[in-house]
Amino acid sequence: MDPARLEKYFYLPFSLRDLIIFWSLYRKETETGAKYGLPRLSLNESAGLNTRADGTLFIFGSGSSINNLGIYDWEKINSHCSIGINLWIVHPFEPTYLMIEGGGLKDIQSPIYPLIQSKIYQVWAAQQRKSA
Repeated sequence: MDPARLEKYFYLPFSLRDLIIFWSLYRKETETGAKYGLPRLSLNESAGLNTRADGTLFIFGSGSSINNLGIYDWEKINSHCSIGINLWIVHPFEPTYLMIEGGGLKDIQSPIYPLIQSKIYQVWAAQQRKSA
């Protein structure tokens, strides 16, 4: 087989695998959301990406590189849509969206769980005050 052709189509099996995995997760999340009455997050329909000037999205994890950002960086970030993931919830900057994975027995038994639970409540209460 021609190496150029092999290279061109090499990704296809992996894309198919990823599509199957994504579809399976999507179905599971949709069923769980319907069971508990939770809406799906849609950045296209929310106040996030479509209403921002250039469609920039910042995604925050919990790595130490965040400590290298200065005041100018935070001002720029604050003017765009952002998503904080997992332990980002303990950071003082409040992103547009928070996504927290976990909730299993191992997560609940973690020593940091009470802090996360408290922060979730604080964020929720602040959102309730803003919408009132």
